[in-house]
Amino acid sequence: MRRRALALASVAAAVVAALVVTGAVLLPTIREQRPAVVARDATGVTIVDAIAYGVDPAQRIDVCMPRAETTVARAAILLVHGGSWARGSRTDPMWRDTCIWLAQAGYVVANVDYRLAPAHPFPAGIEDVTAALDWLRSPETLATYAIDPERIGAFGGSAGGNLASLLATSGTGDWDAAGRVAAVVTMSAPLDLTGADVRDDFVERQLAYLGCDAFLGCDAAALASPATFADETDPPFLVVHGDDEMIPLAQAERFVEALEDAGTPVQLAVVPSQHHSIGLLDEPDVRDAILAFLAATLVDPALA
Repeated sequence: MRRRALALASVAAAVVAALVVTGAVLLPTIREQRPAVVARDATGVTIVDAIAYGVDPAQRIDVCMPRAETTVARAAILLVHGGSWARGSRTDPMWRDTCIWLAQAGYVVANVDYRLAPAHPFPAGIEDVTAALDWLRSPETLATYAIDPERIGAFGGSAGGNLASLLATSGTGDWDAAGRVAAVVTMSAPLDLTGADVRDDFVERQLAYLGCDAFLGCDAAALASPATFADETDPPFLVVHGDDEMIPLAQAERFVEALEDAGTPVQLAVVPSQHHSIGLLDEPDVRDAILAFLAATLVDPALA
């Protein structure tokens, strides 16, 4: 895997350029623990809470959207929380903060909950995320929130990154087709669930999600792995990963390499950090890199 270490001022530009020239960006940062995130001011954002996209009580979406009037349809993002597929919620403060941040950047954001393991093992999570995307693509939702169906992306962290990536790699067809997204941001995502190359405590969570006692003979492992489906039909990816965290960087590198080999636009942003998932958002330059990628793939259709 080739790498390119870039100066701070050029990180965001490199992310955009990487849609044509793929590679890895090293995002300079520090390893020290950071203070707890202060809740983001929701100025300029309208939030619609607890919209049902299914009959199960867990199947709920919060929409964060710019309050300003618009005469053109906006790009949208399906935001998928993490939590080892077994916990977490769209209402967690850091995920609500992320929803607001993306809305303040101009996106309509659908912050989704899904059924959790072990009561609801694979494939419940991906079924729910797919159903949430179907809701987002429905004519009523597109009209209500002024969404452009050709500019819908997905953003997930940890287990949510796995689900967002699986959603993206499983679909085929035009970007506005059912089950399709036009761009993906993942943070610390488990991308290959077929082995035990993660921390021991995460192995247990992974097997519980898969509904298996061991990896040997676990057919669900490959089906739940975005790496299984990486090919030339996939949308552009920004893969953000810490270099010293619970999900090995090697998983991200192998996934990026598979997308590169297939000719899919992909960027790997390596953050020197022990932080995980959206905890990486508070490291220098990460938010800028994400917004640059989304702007290139979703905001300007000429670049998508």
